[in-house]
Amino acid sequence: MFYEAQKLRKSKTENHKKSNGDNDFKGYMKCAICGKAYTYKKTPYNVYWMCSTARTKGKKYCKSKQVLDSNVKEEVVSILNTNSFNKNEFIKKIKTIVVHKSNKLVFELIDGTSKKYLWEHDSRANSWTEEMKEKARIKALDRNKGGI
Repeated sequence: MFYEAQKLRKSKTENHKKSNGDNDFKGYMKCAICGKAYTYKKTPYNVYWMCSTARTKGKKYCKSKQVLDSNVKEEVVSILNTNSFNKNEFIKKIKTIVVHKSNKLVFELIDGTSKKYLWEHDSRANSWTEEMKEKARIKALDRNKGGI
């Protein structure tokens, strides 16, 4: 019976999807407000990093901002002076990324220096594609049964 249970347990873990490398900053990003780690959040349209306290307990407990993964990668490329993101170079040179509430990232480098990066949030209205707008329109019409 024990061996059957072990076999079943092993088969379940083998079926879990392995990380595809998208969460390159796992363990490197932390919140300047509460000190907790930032976690990876994937939506149908974007990939974000979000404070684990804000994600699990809400903005009442931590008013940190989520950060687009592409913003972090863009700045890492700039700091490392490379053409594209390179995980090995990142690991060699960057110790921690601290996310501040004022749309500021502070990259603490292994050599003891730090680099600051400010980003702007895109307006939500600007992030909607025509396809997304049409889907929302159809859903609203369906919800209102075509009425006003």
